[in-house]
Amino acid sequence: MLVNQAKAGAWIAPIRDVAAIVVAEFDPESIQDSARRIRECAGQVVRGHRGDSVGWMLPAVDRTVSMLERKGHSPTEADIRGEFMSAACQSLIDHRVLQPARQEIAKESGRDRSEQIAFEQELLNAAGREGARLAQTFLSGRADAPVRTPRRTIRKRETNLSRLSESLPVLGGAL
Repeated sequence: MLVNQAKAGAWIAPIRDVAAIVVAEFDPESIQDSARRIRECAGQVVRGHRGDSVGWMLPAVDRTVSMLERKGHSPTEADIRGEFMSAACQSLIDHRVLQPARQEIAKESGRDRSEQIAFEQELLNAAGREGARLAQTFLSGRADAPVRTPRRTIRKRETNLSRLSESLPVLGGAL
């Protein structure tokens, strides 16, 4: 999802720029000062972007700094990039998918508020893990280099006639 959205919204360059800022400015010795500098520089990149809105990156920057601070050790550049891409995917899904449809999703699925929160947290954690896997591909290379999604973690099921005639689980076996 992130790769497709990034291509459609022309987000690849701003994401790479913000990631470079986080990597360059993060200092585990002075978290508060580096967090302020990172936020200011990232804000300039976001405000300067002309394409589709990239405001969702600012919460991702805050989440990245917070997670790196909790780790307690001096992170490597790869750790910082992975944490940023994880937070970016989580922030994108929260901003673009969950926030606009949160009430409808809970109502359609029959979840109460606490169940919906648990579902969203599980979804965001899974998205974060996949986002961290994107860090090397997405943030490395030339600015015009193609970005590809990582290799599948779930084996693709073969499509055959017997599979096509199975009932759909989302319809509760009504077919």
